[in-house]
Amino acid sequence: MNDCKEFFSAYRSTMIALTLCLGMSVVVSGAALAVECTKKMPDYAPSDGPTFQWGGADLSADDRADIEDLFSRYAWALDERNAENFAGLFAKTGRYEVCTGGGNTQVFTAPANEIETTMQGEFAALASVFQPRHFLSNTLLRASKTGEDALDSKTTMLVTIQRLEGDRVLPEPDYTADVRATLLRDSDQNWRFNLLVVYADTPVFEPMGR
Repeated sequence: MNDCKEFFSAYRSTMIALTLCLGMSVVVSGAALAVECTKKMPDYAPSDGPTFQWGGADLSADDRADIEDLFSRYAWALDERNAENFAGLFAKTGRYEVCTGGGNTQVFTAPANEIETTMQGEFAALASVFQPRHFLSNTLLRASKTGEDALDSKTTMLVTIQRLEGDRVLPEPDYTADVRATLLRDSDQNWRFNLLVVYADTPVFEPMGR
């Protein structure tokens, strides 16, 4: 990890620092280069009805507030690197997937029972190198064809990172992403992610802030 700190201090380019510091993890995940990401949800035809159009979900004010809170907790769990809280956002059948290249390359995927362990490893890798901040906006909801009490969502996300050491400690952009999710209401009437896919706009390298 000290090597990573030295790279971030020595290189002014985030892309260069990432390539050098995380080169091994990129190579190790080379097998994943052939793995395609889950395809983005298609747009439904107008004939499917207004609730199946983006922004057309018919929800109560309480449901909308709960879903907004779910996305806020998602961002804070990532910013605070809290793997337990992060895993708790997913349904028992849930899955988390991170892709790069606008969705061409799967960085990793984890089912619900492995999300906490997977994220602990992700968080530990660069915990002492930088502080990430996740900003989510422009969320649209629609009825989902996956089942009753299910919704689809699409959200834009901006992630910044702030290096903890070196001469450049101001926040700088890391990546932007299209975040797609399928939400389920569980038996306790809480909304959770059944599928959450981050389609990072970065071309080939792994986003750092997750």
